[in-house]
Amino acid sequence: MDKITEINQITNESLASTQRMRRLMLESEEAGKETLINLNQQGEKLDKITGQTNILEENLKETHENLSKLNKVLGVFGNPFKKRKSPTKDSIELGIAIQNSNEKLKVSAPLARKPIGKVSSPMVSKITGDQRENEIEENLQFVDEMVGSLRNMAVDINKELNAQSGKLDYLSAKAGATAKSTVIASQRCEKLLKK
Repeated sequence: MDKITEINQITNESLASTQRMRRLMLESEEAGKETLINLNQQGEKLDKITGQTNILEENLKETHENLSKLNKVLGVFGNPFKKRKSPTKDSIELGIAIQNSNEKLKVSAPLARKPIGKVSSPMVSKITGDQRENEIEENLQFVDEMVGSLRNMAVDINKELNAQSGKLDYLSAKAGATAKSTVIASQRCEKLLKK
């Protein structure tokens, strides 16, 4: 094989390779966009769940207050003329659980986005000087820009995942506190019904 044929073969292979890279970058960008859209939708759902959990927590606090009032009315617990009732073990545990669940919403610091810059110098040396080398250069410039864009997209995805992880930890702690509060309220109701 002579040198010109070998150069043409290598140039054709390089062109095909950069075309594949360009296609893969576009596919990766589309996958990243879909991932961000799905993560944003998931984050909105987590925000709604957090709101509903907070409402449930408020309802349970009101339930405990009403049970305490009912206890006083029935004369089952404490002196009705006492100015301040000392907290029960259950109410202390409930308060600690709720306080702990509120403190758990912490998100780690996100990675920094980097500006996308263009490479000013050519990425390949011209050998044949034909259109194929120009297209290879364009494809490599495109891939270089897309790598920066995909990196920034990955930073955004990481930031959203960290935020959602914090929300899930918060919701998990809230769920535990809510479950405990529900059990305590149920036990208090049973005691009232038995007397």
